[in-house]
Amino acid sequence: MRLKKEYELTSQKYEVPEKIKEIVPYILFDIHGSKIIFNDKKIRLAAEITKDLLVDSSKKIRLGYTDYFSSLCTNEITAVKICKENDEQVIYDGFSLFINLKKMTLKTLGESECSNHIGTATLVFTKDKKMIITVQSPKSAQNAKKFAPSGSGSADIIDLINSEGNFFKFLINSMEREFREECGISNKKIKGKIFTVLIGYCRLLERGGKPEFFGLSYVDLESKELKLQMKEKKYISYIKKDIAINVSSPNKFLSDIEKFVRENDGELSIQLKIYIEFLKKFIKKHPDEFIKIVNGDYLKEMFSKIN
Repeated sequence: MRLKKEYELTSQKYEVPEKIKEIVPYILFDIHGSKIIFNDKKIRLAAEITKDLLVDSSKKIRLGYTDYFSSLCTNEITAVKICKENDEQVIYDGFSLFINLKKMTLKTLGESECSNHIGTATLVFTKDKKMIITVQSPKSAQNAKKFAPSGSGSADIIDLINSEGNFFKFLINSMEREFREECGISNKKIKGKIFTVLIGYCRLLERGGKPEFFGLSYVDLESKELKLQMKEKKYISYIKKDIAINVSSPNKFLSDIEKFVRENDGELSIQLKIYIEFLKKFIKKHPDEFIKIVNGDYLKEMFSKIN
């Protein structure tokens, strides 16, 4: 049974703080100039997610509009301090955007001055028992040359379509879209062949407390059917499809994943490292559910009920 939590989308678009606007050209060209970036429209998480919010059916998750450049000018430079030339006067201190400097605590999403567009990532397991990993391109704006989840990126406006006002469905739409785009699977080919559950949420301190959600997916396709498209090569170098997994036992899988981390530790993106920690916790808490997901049992059950 899929969980449901309603969201509300505010009409007001996020704007970068006035103190940043005068240094935007420097940020975009001097800091990010060598990377491939496009100013796509994004969806932001405008207020903190709490346990009380999740269990209270009368309250909705608050979303808002933003864009990628706003994130580059806030979330992505929170570790930067800019001073006047030949002077120690601080023009900009990125920490102040998401950290309460008096208390030295993380600001809530409602208090934060960052764009905070929603990040999503899922790790996909295929019908022929392979764990799919992507390798980011050298010019990728995030995690260049690093191993990343099968589908990772950020939530777009298009992901709201067919979400039926359900925040969790919106996140799953984003995860599955990122996987389709990065692994070259058309909507027609994947329809009815993918099942995704949410397994984790965090805020990335290295990116200004940006919200990030993680999922676990099974796709009823062979790994050989996944092919990197030409338009994605500016972001992804290749799809790693040779990681065979043992799904006969949760303990065996955990052992295999620990071995994978040890052998590739220096190659893993921060998102993949965090993801693996969430995955290990999920398996330890829900071992039977994990096996059913990666074997495609839940997908079969879901469509047998429909048919």
